[in-house]
Amino acid sequence: MKLIRILLLSLLAFSSHIYAADVKDRDASRADVHNDGGANVNDVATDTPKHQKPEPARNSGIQQCKGEFALCASSTCKPTGRMIKVNIADGKSTKEYPEVICKCPIITAEIANANGADLSGIAGVNQGNMKGSCAVPSPDKIWSLFAPLTNYPQESATPPFVKGDSQNTFKQAVCSSGVGSNCWSFLCTRDKALTNGTRTATCACPAGENPFGAPTQNSQFLIGAGSQYTAAQGGQQAACSQYPVSVPNIADYK
Repeated sequence: MKLIRILLLSLLAFSSHIYAADVKDRDASRADVHNDGGANVNDVATDTPKHQKPEPARNSGIQQCKGEFALCASSTCKPTGRMIKVNIADGKSTKEYPEVICKCPIITAEIANANGADLSGIAGVNQGNMKGSCAVPSPDKIWSLFAPLTNYPQESATPPFVKGDSQNTFKQAVCSSGVGSNCWSFLCTRDKALTNGTRTATCACPAGENPFGAPTQNSQFLIGAGSQYTAAQGGQQAACSQYPVSVPNIADYK
């Protein structure tokens, strides 16, 4: 379980900000949020009750995938009204969750070099909807993975993306309401057009799911989205209601 807690913190580069969880409130019900298609983002398969703690991932297939990848750590998402299948039991079966669509920057060699990093992302090839390897099904596809980068294109309200540099870097915040999304190890489609000069990908991800296939347990979660929102736009907390890519409360993994 210690390994999972460490991985959850590192997935979105939140290792410097561990928030205190109120254990008594961990099972408090979250206000229902419905998407346009009528699917409740808190709906999960009935074989895993919400109060049940996630099982540890024993064969998550964690490895480095070399080459370009989408990094969704600072993205918000929109519900589609559909469901998406997610690997559980280390890829041996699947569970359906409400689907959201997220636009994420593509990490290129130039961005990796600017961060002093190799061009590779951390993947769970038995997690998300990966098929046991780093291979993509076609050239127009790309995986949403993770790397602890700080300077990369950041989602903003207006314009939709800003260049990642010393003035526009990854920042973190805690959300106490809303529903978080998980895009780690999910398949994305490369966007044909640039988004305000940024190469992006459109990723289909689950809402209300933690990185290992289990439903999230409570309403507190960590985000990187919204760091470029102005005070007039509601600041970073405005992203909490936009299904941001997130890390759930690590108290659930104790």
